Amino acid sequence: MVTKELMQAYFAGQVTPLQRKMIADWLKQQPANRELYFRWLEEWERRVPQYAPDIDQALGRFRQRIDQPQTAVIDPYEYEERQQLVRIGRRTWLWAAAASLVLGVLAYTGQDLVWYKVYATDFGQTRLLKLPDSSVVTLNGHSMLYIPRFGFGESTRRVRLEGEAVFDVRHTVTHQRFLVETPDGVEVEVLGTEFSVMARPHATKVALNRGKVQLSYPTLNAQRQQLMMKPGDWVTLSQQGELTQGRNTHHETFAAWRSHQFVFDNTPLREIVNMVKETYGLTVRLADTTLADRTLSGTYKARTSNDLIRAIAEVLELQVTRSGKTLTLSAIPPRL
Repeated sequence: MVTKELMQAYFAGQVTPLQRKMIADWLKQQPANRELYFRWLEEWERRVPQYAPDIDQALGRFRQRIDQPQTAVIDPYEYEERQQLVRIGRRTWLWAAAASLVLGVLAYTGQDLVWYKVYATDFGQTRLLKLPDSSVVTLNGHSMLYIPRFGFGESTRRVRLEGEAVFDVRHTVTHQRFLVETPDGVEVEVLGTEFSVMARPHATKVALNRGKVQLSYPTLNAQRQQLMMKPGDWVTLSQQGELTQGRNTHHETFAAWRSHQFVFDNTPLREIVNMVKETYGLTVRLADTTLADRTLSGTYKARTSNDLIRAIAEVLELQVTRSGKTLTLSAIPPRL
């Protein structure tokens, strides 16, 4: 297991070849590991600062040696400086070796995490983030947000989202655009507003609460289309490239998951099953395919996946069988 203590030993050059291979494999596993690597490296560099020689003191000793006869005795200060220079040279080499390792892994995995900081949530977890421009982002479960590691550009604030999040974007005095990119090529551009983006494998959905955004998305013929959205609008782009538009007149239900609420409006059970899988990491199977067409309406308070499943089963008159992370929903047999 890769721990902070092991990584500190690695930065100091005190690990075995087997441990170095374990660290390289760990870096390839997921982006969060590589983000943690950079954080630990930065902490180690602060704790073990680079050597800064005292120039005035060294110059004084040099002048003193010129004025005095040469002897074969080694100056202990000079010896210590030489040793420190050797140590800093070795430390610089170790830092370069550490950087080479992670850059090699990034090249292997095709990731550009050198340039981005990654904020992630686990299944069922939410996270509140404040960006450098004072914009606020709330991440839903099983989501990742990529932020430029070295700051936004002069004209554009560009981030990348995998999963689901709500953005409360602050307007800047220089009128910087705020751009959210998703893996399927959808781009949401704003100046200052509140909106949500869901970028899941089966579809991408954008909902606007206030302000105005411009949506840019790829079509089936690879050409891009633009769409201007108004408050209350929502747009869904399916995996097949089909666009669906609608309006939400109940603004209080916007991104209700932030307060552990789930709002359904004649929502088919098949869609709810997808949401449970993507947010909580649970596989939900339907014992009868006809159950997929059952719909659910209303607002439900649920802090955990168990709370939500229990509410769905009670309203739709289903029974739940659980095996590990797999749930099976089946109709309750009629009472005789």
